[in-house]
Amino acid sequence: MNQFDFLDAMDRDYGSREDFVDFIQTESKLENLKKNLNLVGSVSSYDRSSFLQSLESHFEVIEEGETLVLLWAPKENIPYYVTLDEPEFPIFFTAANKTDEIPDTLGKYLKNDPAMSRMWVGKREMERLRQRMVQEYNHLLIPEFTAKRSKHSDIPAKKRPNYDRTFRYWADDGLEVFRHVKSRYGVLPTNIQFEQPGSFKCQVTQEGVFTSINEGVLQLSDLIDNTITRLRFVKDQIDSAEYEDEVSIQSLQDTTFSYSKPWAIELEDRPSVEDIEHFKGNLAASDLQFKLIDFDPDKEKQAFDAELMDKENYGRTDLKTKEDTIRVYPNGPSFIDESIRIYNFVDDYIDPNLEAIEVV
Repeated sequence: MNQFDFLDAMDRDYGSREDFVDFIQTESKLENLKKNLNLVGSVSSYDRSSFLQSLESHFEVIEEGETLVLLWAPKENIPYYVTLDEPEFPIFFTAANKTDEIPDTLGKYLKNDPAMSRMWVGKREMERLRQRMVQEYNHLLIPEFTAKRSKHSDIPAKKRPNYDRTFRYWADDGLEVFRHVKSRYGVLPTNIQFEQPGSFKCQVTQEGVFTSINEGVLQLSDLIDNTITRLRFVKDQIDSAEYEDEVSIQSLQDTTFSYSKPWAIELEDRPSVEDIEHFKGNLAASDLQFKLIDFDPDKEKQAFDAELMDKENYGRTDLKTKEDTIRVYPNGPSFIDESIRIYNFVDDYIDPNLEAIEVV
């Protein structure tokens, strides 16, 4: 057995991630792992060969199969598998600790590579996943959750709505407690643990980390499929945007300028006056690592222009409303991570009935 192949998985072929998950569920010895198995979702703008090349900045490729690749992070001595049956959505499998080890290995790779993104799960999307799990499993428990609210949220709250709130709860009655605090305080989940007694226990975070605590790999893969279905269409619209740093005009010698073609988020209606008034506060409360550099509101026209800076890589993105759409202008050749976070921000704080569209 390869010392890095901690699931003893590389001696066979897999037609898809589903085949690999089925192997883990039925044949691997998860109980022998000293740590939980984490599935970390990502979104890629690379083709297969470019993606594998990009990994070399943080990993060593130990073994490459058609749909499964074994990686090793040499500085931290941590192995990873990554599935490639859907090249736009690589899924990393690791027993690395999600608080102490993943941030220094996979986390840095996803943060530093402009063509990669985490598979961000927005707060409203997290709530949709929760509802889906409750409908599918009759005896589902939620033994742990974290939920948040911005004081500017449009979600109804019966008690003192004008407060930023964070709830963290541990107990087997977490499902009923969450329903109560959502109704009473208008919160949305950012971290949820699911348990079907006698069957599985798993956890999902807003950062796109899906953790198998006791079995549950199949259920997590299903939740990832649901998230990919949502993000696939969004990514197609993001990919319709264009950016060129130096465009020359033939009639003007030695003159160049940058060119940016946006993608857009279509709303049910123009942004409300409240959306505009609370844009800055909601952005700060979102935990999506953006800083508002410039904001030009026009409440009379229910419109705004905004410039956002990514706190991690200092990249900038311009937002401009036009009627019932928010246009998102790239300020660089690749901005997939920023775009997904912006889409989730609009979903969470402005309009849950949004749609990503191409600007033509």
